[in-house]
Amino acid sequence: MSQPSPSPFRVFVTSLGAKIWPLIDLASGYFLFAISEVFLRVVPALRRIFSAIGYALRGMTARAWLKLAMLSAVALLCAYVWSWRDVAGHWWDTYQGNRPLMAAKTWYYHLDKIDVDKIAKSDSDVLVIDYAREEGRIPLTPEEVQRLKVKPDGKKRLVISYMSIGEAETYRWYWRDHWKGDDMPGWQVMENCAWPRAHMVRFWHDGWKDIIYQGRRPYVKRIIDAGFDGVYLDRIDVYEGQMEQRPSARDDMIAFVTDMAKAARAWKPGFLVIAQNAEDLLQEKRYRDVIDGLGKEDLLHGHTGTGVRNPSKDIAHSMELIRNLQWDYKPVFAVEYLTTKVAIAATEKELKSLGMVSTFQHRSLDGGDPTVPRPDEKQVYGTPEWIQNNCKDKPHW
Repeated sequence: MSQPSPSPFRVFVTSLGAKIWPLIDLASGYFLFAISEVFLRVVPALRRIFSAIGYALRGMTARAWLKLAMLSAVALLCAYVWSWRDVAGHWWDTYQGNRPLMAAKTWYYHLDKIDVDKIAKSDSDVLVIDYAREEGRIPLTPEEVQRLKVKPDGKKRLVISYMSIGEAETYRWYWRDHWKGDDMPGWQVMENCAWPRAHMVRFWHDGWKDIIYQGRRPYVKRIIDAGFDGVYLDRIDVYEGQMEQRPSARDDMIAFVTDMAKAARAWKPGFLVIAQNAEDLLQEKRYRDVIDGLGKEDLLHGHTGTGVRNPSKDIAHSMELIRNLQWDYKPVFAVEYLTTKVAIAATEKELKSLGMVSTFQHRSLDGGDPTVPRPDEKQVYGTPEWIQNNCKDKPHW
């Protein structure tokens, strides 16, 4: 019995593979042949299905058409509502009062030159301060933290401790003077020129985890014992500079924050976790579910110079990511380092329109008026100007 003649489409595919891609091996040819077979068999089947649907629709009455339209509208509405189910849950959780940070209308960010008496006079709803005074060497006492939890008008407020988890600071309680040269711990990477005395860490290293949340009396446990309501996590974004050497760094950071939060909440239920920057991670629901809010630096100004407006595309990109958290009914605390009252007034209005709680501070975060010059300050680390003048050929981030 003679074989049936090949279809024109099959001949076309075979000849195309032979003439255009002569280097394609036999396996690739079989793959193209299989694709052509699927195409030839699926298209007629789809044509028959749509023909049957069209025939059925032609016989429908106006009343039937109306019912079909109503059912379709209901189905679409149900699908739309279902897609927003998480938002409704987040709204309900907020309405029930389970998200205290959402009630904050003002916040205060103060890390250097800690003066408890001065800070206690602030009327801010949320205080983010350092765990210790004297450049981070002398921890605040539980009594001092308790004082800070009461506003001048007698109302309660939340007091959050700053903690860097992506950098190790040489002035902290955990740093050892003999850590030099070959004696540096395995989790230490390099010093940050932008912020001298701050060293990037391999945060996935057990040695660093022991310091932050796994050890006998880790950093986060000390913060809890002092009476703080939560932590404000800095340098989460160091994972970005380590992904080339460690592709899993992004997932490792999410796991680090998750495990740290779990350990902290086991010691103190309801312990708050605010992440600073690294808004790229907000694409991950598993990460957003762990944190209670976001601190965002330099959203509108400061990438290329103090007070210089950031490119519109950069602002839009950050906002696109940040809105993931806002739809989860979790607050965003913005800090801008501006030096004029006019710029501060305009930026405060803009940040409010974006649904953010704002504060305006000097880059040193010394708690003083950012519009007042500091002539006695010899060095201003971390500013775009400092980095441009001192870190061109040195590692910085």
